[in-house]
Amino acid sequence: GAGSARVGPYGSYTDEQMQDVRRREQEEAAKVGHYGAMIQLNSVVTAVVEALKALKSTDDAAKSAKVVGWVDALDYKPIEVLQQTLKVGAFTVASN
Repeated sequence: GAGSARVGPYGSYTDEQMQDVRRREQEEAAKVGHYGAMIQLNSVVTAVVEALKALKSTDDAAKSAKVVGWVDALDYKPIEVLQQTLKVGAFTVASN
């Protein structure tokens, strides 16, 4: 949800609002699909993110993965604007 493209009615939504939208969509899908259970992975994801951010480039795990570190998500709005302008990616115009 937080990394979702923001177009149309979601254009002004914050990360938190998009996460709420996606959570509600998943809950509705679980009802429609008659799922016996639905598990939101927020706590697992949070723990993984915290562990990745804590990695130092000198740690064995970082060396094995050939990474130098992890950071919070960057602002991809300029890329979204470029894709809209070029009409590529999610903004591709279907040809008839």
